[in-house]
Amino acid sequence: MAPKRNIYIKNEYIDEWDNIPSGKRSKLIQRLLHEHKMQVKQDTDEVWKHLSLIEELVSELMIVLEKSDELELRREDIFEDICEYRDYLNKDLGFGNFGPKDDDSFYPVVHHSENFSKVIISNAKKYTKSGKIIPSITSDNLSYKVIDVDEMNITIQNLDSNRVFDFPHFTHLDKAVKKFNDASGWIIRVGRLIPTSAWESLVVELHPNLRVERDWIIYHKKGV
Repeated sequence: MAPKRNIYIKNEYIDEWDNIPSGKRSKLIQRLLHEHKMQVKQDTDEVWKHLSLIEELVSELMIVLEKSDELELRREDIFEDICEYRDYLNKDLGFGNFGPKDDDSFYPVVHHSENFSKVIISNAKKYTKSGKIIPSITSDNLSYKVIDVDEMNITIQNLDSNRVFDFPHFTHLDKAVKKFNDASGWIIRVGRLIPTSAWESLVVELHPNLRVERDWIIYHKKGV
């Protein structure tokens, strides 16, 4: 014989209960109990699912932390190597004043994009008046001339093709400074400072602290 249980119903639901046919009352209770059971199971599954996700993420975090420690050590090694090579160029070869002397202030050399841009724009205006020729840093057969400067662009002319085009200094100079600082602050490969050769040649020519040595653009603190 199946066990029996008493059900207590609030007075406000008595009439509703009495209106349910007696043969359907047990089915209603069974359905409610089944729904409750499934809800509890669903909630439990969600709990275990999220606990599993947390466990996976904790494991991943431990791996990332371990790698970050390794990367930090590698960063220090790279920094020391850069300083060693820089000192070798400066002291042993007398190749130039590469970067600041104090390692604590090694990054960055090209401090602020605003100052960097002011120098470029100021000299561009001078070149507009003087008509001085700007040589290409990638080809001996190309040269340029500044013909106009405004708040957004430096307009240059390719003297070989007579083509005129604008260098949008407002956006590219900020990016150039960031690339220089990210690259170590004092040296970057030709072609990586600014993607267009004519614009890169323009910037190297107009900034007194920049020069090209072989395939490198070098920032010389005391000026070229």
